[in-house]
Amino acid sequence: MPHTLRAGFRDSYGVDITGELCPHCRARLEHELGGDFLRMPVERIFISEAGRSAIGTYAPHDPNTADVADLVGSVDLSRVAEFGDEGDPRAWSWSGTVYAASRSLLEMIEILKVKREFLYLLLTLTQEKNVKVARFPLIYLDETILAHTNLAEFRKFLQESENEGLLDRMVIVQVPYTLSYREEARIYRKLILSAPAFRDVHLDPHVLHAAAVFAVLSRLHEGEERDADLAKRVRLHGGEEVDGVHQAEALRVRNKEKAPDEGLSGVSPRFVINGLSHAIIQSERHSISTMDLLLALKDAIESDARIESARKRRWIDYLVLTRKEFYNRWVKEDVHKALFVSFEQEVADLLDKYLDEVEAMLDNRQVKDPITNEERRPDERFLRAVEEKIHISDSGKQSFRQEVVRKAMSAYKRGERFGLGSHAQLRDALQHYLFEQRRDVLRLVSSSKRPDDEVRAKISAVEQRLVDEYGYDRHGAREALNYVTTLLAQE
Repeated sequence: MPHTLRAGFRDSYGVDITGELCPHCRARLEHELGGDFLRMPVERIFISEAGRSAIGTYAPHDPNTADVADLVGSVDLSRVAEFGDEGDPRAWSWSGTVYAASRSLLEMIEILKVKREFLYLLLTLTQEKNVKVARFPLIYLDETILAHTNLAEFRKFLQESENEGLLDRMVIVQVPYTLSYREEARIYRKLILSAPAFRDVHLDPHVLHAAAVFAVLSRLHEGEERDADLAKRVRLHGGEEVDGVHQAEALRVRNKEKAPDEGLSGVSPRFVINGLSHAIIQSERHSISTMDLLLALKDAIESDARIESARKRRWIDYLVLTRKEFYNRWVKEDVHKALFVSFEQEVADLLDKYLDEVEAMLDNRQVKDPITNEERRPDERFLRAVEEKIHISDSGKQSFRQEVVRKAMSAYKRGERFGLGSHAQLRDALQHYLFEQRRDVLRLVSSSKRPDDEVRAKISAVEQRLVDEYGYDRHGAREALNYVTTLLAQE
């Protein structure tokens, strides 16, 4: 569109036309179309990176062979003989990446690994929307450059004063690692699904989540927090509700208000996948348990020469924390539920009993025994046995009970049933209480060295339930049973 007609075009159609013809199109217009722009063919295109249409991608390679021609093209020697001049636009190869991205997007992968002359070319492209190619005038290009690099190289780039011009033209967007262990586990799952080495290997249901918890711990701001506080922050970032933490405080943690740089360092997904690959190599079976993975990550940390000693010790402590605060809880719940078919109903019955006893205690009234039908005092021993499982002190029992009753009344007013999901802390207490009541049964089922037929049947039933309903295989189910038995023996 000639400049003289652009204002009228804008008035008629509301479209601004900017820029200049590239040398190739100008040559076509003059030599093939006789200068009549209305004869210029219009072609419909589809944006496609694979077809190099409106999206250009450049990845750095060997700096000794890298050439700026990758971006702006070069002389096509096969056509020089036809047109007789290397400066003829028709003798130029317009295959450069910046031309493919014209009027759209140019992606520069690991931009700070390219030669500095590449950066100078991008400097004029971002400021004036022009690039300079030998033998041609300035070539107009209007495109967005999306570049990425790693944090260490970018910090080095910031310290070099000669980069001020480029920095002024950049919109810097920091992209941290995720701090949600659930989202991190999804990344691992995507990576292993595309890897042939993992196709015939069974992972127990907590392998990826345990690895993700460790990775998130390594990315959190390093302070003087206790292990329990770190575990609480991981759970909050993972979207879990944590008793004692108000919604506003949980939101502040997830928004990283106190530590905005969290997630910019720490373990990468590649490190974890490498550790998982190592666990597969070391295993004689096509089955990996969570403990196999944690041990493989420990070996990877100890053998990595890039990690300083203090960080190695800290990361190994995070592996221990992952096992104690997360895996132990997850595997206990699986084994417990697999042991008792009526588990949910039993806990629900205990919840009803707890509410009846607490209400009677707070109202200072008698409770009718369901078996003897006689009036009796509320069962304080039962209440304390439940509350002690989550470390409710004797001085704090009254406020805890009032809180439970208050939540139960609120649910009743909303027309909802106060169930196991209504109070996470009480649910955990009741589960631990029931788990304690079944301790002897668990030991019998999982640790009998020479089981009789009855015990063998129980073992088989538990293992089968873990396989059918909880995502284990036979080896993993047996490992889970043995591990939980060891935990109980240590308590």
